[in-house]
Amino acid sequence: MAPVIIVDAYEPKHIKKRLQELGAKVIIKDIRGKGDYIVPLGDLEIRIERKRYRDFFTSLYRNEYENGNPKPNGRSRQLFTQLMNLIDENTIPILLIEGNLPYKQKERNIMYGVFCWAIRKGITIVPTKNWIDTAYFIYKLAKKYVER
Repeated sequence: MAPVIIVDAYEPKHIKKRLQELGAKVIIKDIRGKGDYIVPLGDLEIRIERKRYRDFFTSLYRNEYENGNPKPNGRSRQLFTQLMNLIDENTIPILLIEGNLPYKQKERNIMYGVFCWAIRKGITIVPTKNWIDTAYFIYKLAKKYVER
């Protein structure tokens, strides 16, 4: 049986296509506030927030305001808000970090600090090499749960 993966409408098309090529049933939906990928497992779901390393730092410093005013019905791009939205009593939250580690020690220290915070909140950290590796991981994770 093909695993079902719900993919946020704003995620890159090449990842969606690769998931389908691997054999997943991909449902494209606006899942704003719940991560970028969801693997539904009955009463439980795996929620995955995908960040490339360079986007990790951008979203770390962004907030939910624009020109001093709250953004109207916009997508939150603030990292901590996004990560807290993954957590629910019926979810398995994952932060997927895509790409090469930053080479500056200061950036690594910041990143590892956020990782420690996320782990304390129950969020699993998964590094991937590139978008192909990302798609493969998400597919394999979903497939393993279907096979159970």
